[in-house]
Parts: sequence; C-alpha cells; structure tokens
Amino acid sequence: MRSPESQNFWKQKLAGCVTTKLARWVVSHHTTDKPDIGFLDVPISPELSKKLQKLARLAEVPLKNVLLAAHIRVMSLLSGESDVLTGLESNGRLEEADGEKTLGIHLNTVPLRLQLTGGTWLELVQQVFAAERELLPFRRYPYADLHQLVGRQALQPLVETVFNYTHFHVYESLQSFKDLEILGARGFGETHFTLRSEFNLNHASECIQLDLECDLTQITHAQLETIGSYFTETLTAMSAQPLARYESQCLLGDRQRQMLLVEWNNTATQYPQDCCIHQHFEAIAAQHPDAIAVVFADVETRHVASLTYQQLNHRANALAHYLQGLGVGPDVPVALCVERSLEMIVGILGILKAGGAYVPLDPTYPPENLAFMLADAQVPVLLTQARLVANLPAHTAQTVCLDSDWHIIAQESPENPRSTSTLENLAYIIYTSGSTGQPKGVLVTQQNLVHSTFV
Repeated sequence: MRSPESQNFWKQKLAGCVTTKLARWVVSHHTTDKPDIGFLDVPISPELSKKLQKLARLAEVPLKNVLLAAHIRVMSLLSGESDVLTGLESNGRLEEADGEKTLGIHLNTVPLRLQLTGGTWLELVQQVFAAERELLPFRRYPYADLHQLVGRQALQPLVETVFNYTHFHVYESLQSFKDLEILGARGFGETHFTLRSEFNLNHASECIQLDLECDLTQITHAQLETIGSYFTETLTAMSAQPLARYESQCLLGDRQRQMLLVEWNNTATQYPQDCCIHQHFEAIAAQHPDAIAVVFADVETRHVASLTYQQLNHRANALAHYLQGLGVGPDVPVALCVERSLEMIVGILGILKAGGAYVPLDPTYPPENLAFMLADAQVPVLLTQARLVANLPAHTAQTVCLDSDWHIIAQESPENPRSTSTLENLAYIIYTSGSTGQPKGVLVTQQNLVHSTFV
C-alpha cells in the first residue's frame, strides 16, 4: 500500500492540487467541532434510472461511472472550478475467493482529480471511467497518509466532498431462498465531509437512489435542497442528450431560472431623466449633507480617510469653478491621471460640474500610450498629483495638481456652479488599453452615464 510506486502515483496525481471548496450561503458561527448531519433524499424516477443505465451501456462503462460523472459536474458547478478534486469511497476488500465474507469495514476514501476542459456528456463519462480505472491499483493507500503526503496540515482538508456507490449483490443470492421476500433496504451513516453523495441501485426495482448528506454547520438545508436540484438537472441532461456539450448546458431548475432571469433582474426603477449625474449628486448632498459619501483606505500606510456629501460637494464645486476659469465647459475633455484616492472622486465630480468630460488615464500605463491618449483627446487641461508629474510624457495641456495646487483651488466658491451641459453632452471618454494596437476612445454621454447608474 505504501510502496514507492504508490507514493509516486499519488504525488504525481495530487501535484499542485487545491481543495475544491463549495461556496457557502451563510457564514458558519458554530463553535463545536462535531458536525450536525443533514440528509436529503433526491428522487430519481424509474424512467430516468433506465435512461442512465442506457447511457452506461452506450459509453460501455459501469453505471457507477455515469453517476460519478454527474457528481463531478455538480461539484464543478458548485465550486466554479474546472480542476475538480473530490473523494471517492473505494472498496478495499481483498480480491480473493470468499473475500466478501471477510468481516469488517474495508472502505477507504481516495482523492479523484479530474480536469473538466469541455466535451460531451458521453466523453465525460468515459473520462471518469478512465480516471477511476487508473487509480484502482493504488486505492488502498490510507487517506490519512495521503493527507500527509501532499503536506496538508491537520485542519486542512484534502477534499470537502465525497462520492459513494453501492450495489449489494448479496441481496440477489438471498432472493433464491424459499419463502423469503426482501421488501427493501436502506443504509444510514454519518459523514465527516462537507457533502457526501450516496448513490445505490435498488436490488429489486433496479431504480437508482440518491441520498445527500452534509455538515449542517457548513451547508444549510435550503442549500442542500438546491444542490439536490442540480443533481436532478444534471442526471436528466446527460441521459437525454449524451452527445451534447456538458459545459454549455444550463443545470438550473425552473425556480432558479425564474429567480435569476426574472426576479433578480427586475431592476426597473423610477428616476428623474432630465438631470445630469452631478445634479443627482447635488440633490443627495442637500438631503444628507453629513452622511459619509466616500471612504479611502491606503493599503501601504493603512490610513483611512473619508468625506461627507457636503465636504465632497464643496471640494468638487471649488474645482469646478477653477476649471471653468480655465475655459472648461460642455464637451471639453479634461484628462484625469491620478492614483486611487479621494482626489480621484473630487476630480471626476469637479470636471462634470464644470460641464466638461473627464478622460481617465491610468498612471501605470506605458508613457507612449498616455502620450497617444493625451494627443488624441486634445485635452487642454490635465489633472494629476505632484508625485506623478515627472513620469508623465510630454504634452501641451495645462497641468493642475490636485494635491500641491489645492491651496489655490480652495480659494474658489464652494457653491454649486452654473453649468450649461445637458444630457446630450459628453460625460467621459474612456480608452481601451491598446493591447491589440492603438488605444481607441469611446465617447459616453451624460444620458448614457445616468442610465447605466440608475438602471
């Protein structure tokens, strides 16, 4: 079990692996280490059972691999990952005569890693079959030792989810006994994993059964029911269209599609359609002058600064009056090349209040790109910060530093300026990065900006 060959196999398979984590709907606040187990019986109809068995025959693989493929696809959906790592409960019973008569638990959980790069459901089923067949000779390697083999700490799980499939052939031999009728069977257990998918094939009806078990300190009943619906949709889709591409098929149920496409997308709202965006801001500033409008936290110094609506409005007004004195008005572009800061917000609002259109320039862009944008937009004024001036390319615009020149700007009136700009005038000009050629400017009007802000 712990042979060098086994160790090399698992080291290779698990190289660079990351635990496939399920998104949680709620943050757990449980203080106990003991899981609270939740159960869900996911109904699978006789018709669907027959279709899944037909798919297994088409793929020329055991039924187990069809169900395992569905499990892996759902885990990919829940995690958003294409590199899926899940647990596989494997039978480690000795493959000898009368081996099944050996008493004791012979199960071992082994990790199964699969790359979902796209393809048909049929190809996914066959890919899963090949992956499981490859690990079968090494399936008895103890899970605890595998955990250590890849360097995981005690509280770092290797897998969060696990799959199991049972088909107890012993029931078939029991049916040969005279005057003995088997009415049914159901197993019960607990899991130490976040989610466990337990499939089994009913010996009498040949129907597939699915039980989901979860740690309720991590997954709620509501989320478990949603996961159950994903399994239903996945099993239905793969059995109905085995040659369809699995990555292109929607696996959401009717209720979830209604929620995502209709309920959550019902964003229609009433708003004044005859005002520019800065005029909407002025109205809010008048209603809530002392409310916090913007907060900035400096990552390096960890300094946190903020402005109320009134403070932000007064600063933007002073800048707007100053810019109007420099000739800024409707459709006049003003470049704004600053790092993320409170000055950035003041600059944007000040340009809009002056009636101009701001042209955002990323100071980290190559100088030749910045030079092209400044020349192409024909900006008469450039707002920046003193520490960035030395790295700016040559240009003809008048430079105004929002930090070192603020003592001059602050002398302007803090009252709302008179602006003649309308919804048809420009709000900003945004340039593409130029990664595939010269940067291209996109003109956005005040009406476009208002619509994208409120709708």
